[in-house]
Amino acid sequence: MDYRHRSGFSEGFISKRKITLKTLSRFFSLATFLLTVAIACSQPAALPLKNTYSISNLDFPFLQISAKIFSESPVRIASGTFRVFENGAEISDVSVTEAHPRQYLVLLLDRSSSLEAVIGTIRSSACYLIEALPPEIKIEVISFASDSEINKEFTFDRDEIRRAINSIRSWGGTTLFDATFLACEQLYMYSGPDDMKTIILFTDGKDETPTCIPQMSIKTLPEVLVAAEKRNARIITLGMGEKIDEQVLKRMAKETRGWYLFAPSPNELIGAYGKLCERMRMERHYRISCTTPNAAFDESTRDLKIIYSCAETTEETVISYQVPKEKKARIKKADPVPAPQPPPSTFTMDISMPELASEPLPQGPSFLEEK
Repeated sequence: MDYRHRSGFSEGFISKRKITLKTLSRFFSLATFLLTVAIACSQPAALPLKNTYSISNLDFPFLQISAKIFSESPVRIASGTFRVFENGAEISDVSVTEAHPRQYLVLLLDRSSSLEAVIGTIRSSACYLIEALPPEIKIEVISFASDSEINKEFTFDRDEIRRAINSIRSWGGTTLFDATFLACEQLYMYSGPDDMKTIILFTDGKDETPTCIPQMSIKTLPEVLVAAEKRNARIITLGMGEKIDEQVLKRMAKETRGWYLFAPSPNELIGAYGKLCERMRMERHYRISCTTPNAAFDESTRDLKIIYSCAETTEETVISYQVPKEKKARIKKADPVPAPQPPPSTFTMDISMPELASEPLPQGPSFLEEK
């Protein structure tokens, strides 16, 4: 019996099977690659880590600089870690101390009617954020739609905050500016001037009525930005979906030294919140103190260049400050000299008793005399 035909069939079958397996292997490799790319694209991009500085000149010529450094571990302060230059000349007497400011955070959640179908996901992702934030942060929850509601005032109690978040219901328009202004005022009322103040703003839309007529808020965007600057509050904005005003959210973040995040859909909110918490946990705070070599109250604008060096990292940052007006000593006015008063008038009264008569007084009848 000739098995060549059968053998050839078997070899061909095996050859075709090898080709098929190889093709399937390539297909699965390509599918895995595309899935990986899709997942990576759906995740929020890594936030840029930029160190920031702010300066106080209230005690000029003494300057106090607040530095926020991003590092996975505390920075080891040594000579030359921070160098300060004013108008090109290095300031020699610089002291650096680690700061531990109290932290106050307002979680500002959109609950407009456009979120009704996904409000459960909004609440659960917000609860995830609360658990992921550092425990030393005091948190307040404000939700907004056609109005703004303080769902829970500042507290460390995470259970109370979760209950407040889970009580939020969706309805109405979007008073985004009024709600953000309220958050700034709440931070001002409950925190101190040296405390760290943060607003995390989540929205899926823009400031408008339920019928999509702009703007629904009484406050305007410039008023919100002025309030945030006065209260020294940063705004971290998180936009979701295609109906947001990305330009407004980016401006709010940029002008308040916050940052902007975007989530295409509710399913990406937890990823965005995770990036946010990761960045907040890396924040390290330091206080740099120095005295300007030019103590003249000339009301000029001066540049400070700060060079930060740590391990293999060297970063230069330039900030400016305005020299204040000289505080003139207040001269206390002398008390006015009282006008001369006329001497008090005198009044004399003669109260001397007249002399008694020398002769005895006549005796009257005695009522005790017997008759």
